[in-house]
Amino acid sequence: MPGAPAAAEDIYDLPMGPDRSPQSSRIHRWGAINTLSPVKGGHLLRLRLVLWFGERVGGYSSALGHRRLVKMRVIALARWSVLAGSGWPRYLLFETNWSGADASYIPDFAMVMPNQWNAIWGNTKNFPGPLPATKLLEHVQDIDWGTDHFWSDYRSDASTQDVVRALELRGKLEHFIEQTRGVSPDRFTTCWRRFVTDVQGLL
Repeated sequence: MPGAPAAAEDIYDLPMGPDRSPQSSRIHRWGAINTLSPVKGGHLLRLRLVLWFGERVGGYSSALGHRRLVKMRVIALARWSVLAGSGWPRYLLFETNWSGADASYIPDFAMVMPNQWNAIWGNTKNFPGPLPATKLLEHVQDIDWGTDHFWSDYRSDASTQDVVRALELRGKLEHFIEQTRGVSPDRFTTCWRRFVTDVQGLL
């Protein structure tokens, strides 16, 4: 019937429209992606095991690439979820947001964690692999449903690097205040000059 909601199995084939637009998922330097990928038949259990392993072990293993990803200081959030349901196909939802250009973020993310991407999205249909980046970007464009709502407690022109530096600076400043509480003016002047020199890279 015209206007009737699409069945779950038809979601992946819906055309882009006003409510499904990757171009709407940017605000200043921040970008967001919400992808929906149908899981291959017989791969649901394998996908769940990969996500379970990554959740419990990934954050503690540099070999899995997580530490390198954090050091990039670009990504703010990345989360994979298998949507609940009993019908078929089942869908893998991927949510992420970052500061920077789309054309560099996705390839950089994939190059840092190619094995993880293969292990996760290799269980979904039409995934071309993390490399080459051109095919990957085309695939992301096809499965990105856009972002209806994006909220951040930081300034929209602040990058992830800005936020990380600000948080580090705040911690150092709080420590400085505690260390210099009640000291003489001469001692404070000496400590202040040393402090400003030490945190110059964070300003």
